[in-house]
Amino acid sequence: MLSMPRFAVAASLMAAAGSVLAYDDEVCGSGGYHSDGNAYAFYPNAWDPEDGGFTCMGINQDPPEFDVTWRWTETPDSVNSYPHVKFQNTNVPSSIGNITSLRLKTSWGLGGPDEDFPVEGIQASDINAIDLRCNVGWDMFGASDLEASQAEVNATTEIMIWLGLFGKPWPLGYSKEPKYPAQTLGGVDFNLYDGMNERGQTVLTWVAAENVTEFDAEVLPLIEYLLDNDFVDGDDILGLVEFGSEAFYATDNVTFSAYNMEVTLETDDPEDKYPFSGGDDGDDGSDDDNAGVSAARLSLGLVFGAFISAASFLL
Repeated sequence: MLSMPRFAVAASLMAAAGSVLAYDDEVCGSGGYHSDGNAYAFYPNAWDPEDGGFTCMGINQDPPEFDVTWRWTETPDSVNSYPHVKFQNTNVPSSIGNITSLRLKTSWGLGGPDEDFPVEGIQASDINAIDLRCNVGWDMFGASDLEASQAEVNATTEIMIWLGLFGKPWPLGYSKEPKYPAQTLGGVDFNLYDGMNERGQTVLTWVAAENVTEFDAEVLPLIEYLLDNDFVDGDDILGLVEFGSEAFYATDNVTFSAYNMEVTLETDDPEDKYPFSGGDDGDDGSDDDNAGVSAARLSLGLVFGAFISAASFLL
């Protein structure tokens, strides 16, 4: 994998644009950035990298937002990175059965190599030209044990809410005809798929029936469905809440932006508050056997691509 230290990233940006991007930090590969007060943690999270590929992230912490450029060209059916933000300023961890409200909000955009940041909406013609395979969504982890619930690789349950799906990287347990009744949030149907990954974790994936780039919804109905149908135990602890994009494959640089992000969690028990320990910095726990913004208006895709050269939807 190409390793790009921070000074090299900054130097390449200045050479290409004649100025420094207005980010609080830029991080590539397996690095990370914790905001002031540790309210948010940002990771490019190239946890299964390929030679010649990369994931790089430009980060702003207040409000939390990030821009990503990535390229993985060798393994279309594998997740190579999961650039994401981890929310550490909420009532997480909390017992799942005591949650009375869980509101998730985000805006995101996705494009090809020629997009300026922040990317707004879905640039369909650009992504169709690069054979893109990725998803975009929320990722949550839980377990009966507090420590395990805050570690992506040790949690017993992963709950995902996919807001975007490109190139058909199917969720675990995918079938053309959903096994469970759809649940509707904000006029959009979400179908549930369930399976088990190679770590032995139960993976529960709610997939939107259409791409949703502006999302602001109370998702408690999805959690309640899982509780009522014994997919999760109410005594288990919800230990992590994250938002990002699982990056599989593309023939050229992919640009991704996430902004307007908020997590609001409430419980019916004011004593139900566990200490947050921070989770795993090096591995996001993505499905390794998956079957199937205030920033300068510059393109990190072009910049990172130039640096390297120099040195559809579901149903």
